[in-house]
Amino acid sequence: MHHGDRSELHPPAPAGQDRNRGGCRGSPGLCRRERRRHEHRVHHVDVRRAAVEPAPGRVDDQVTGSRRLLAIAIAFTFVAGTVTLAVKPSTDQGSIKVTAMFTKTIGLFPSSRVMVLGVAVGRVVSVTPVGNDVKVVMRIDKARRIPADARATIVPISLISDRYVQVFPPYSSGAALKTGDVIGTDRTFIPAELDDLLTQLKKLLDALEQGTQGGSPALGVLVSNLSQSL
Repeated sequence: MHHGDRSELHPPAPAGQDRNRGGCRGSPGLCRRERRRHEHRVHHVDVRRAAVEPAPGRVDDQVTGSRRLLAIAIAFTFVAGTVTLAVKPSTDQGSIKVTAMFTKTIGLFPSSRVMVLGVAVGRVVSVTPVGNDVKVVMRIDKARRIPADARATIVPISLISDRYVQVFPPYSSGAALKTGDVIGTDRTFIPAELDDLLTQLKKLLDALEQGTQGGSPALGVLVSNLSQSL
């Protein structure tokens, strides 16, 4: 046997054939390693592609499942809302609406409190002028019974703050106010305003000033100064 040209033992790979795809130059052991390395790379690429690109059947299943979950969520929300409306008591059912007529209201607004002995029993719903009077609609807790012949007054918390409606006397027995009842102006009262008090005081001082003429000069001067300051 001749040990001539090695190309006779290992002929070159055909033209266009990649050595990593079947053709191999070198010893048999080297060729086996090259093939294993190539097969490993191909398998790794296939695994990555399968993980990134789900099968068409799986995509359809996922879309169908998402739609099913959305439909269930919408149905549950609808049922929950319906049940809530069915079992939640209406605010109107737990209260009565009563009207009080006042000759005037200053510092009284919708949402102002309605009190009995200093305890809040309701709120003012509306304040509306009607002719020469003012119509005050109140919503009162039904559990807080009010005498049918109750009276009402407007109470100032302070000279510059909002006011509230005081209903009195407290209930003891007998008929109670119900929705639609009206407390007329003959049973309502308004507080004296600061301007009214000052006007009355000025009238009093004017009268005193006239009465002190010819009397004590010092007292006359004091009364005159007070009257002019008002």
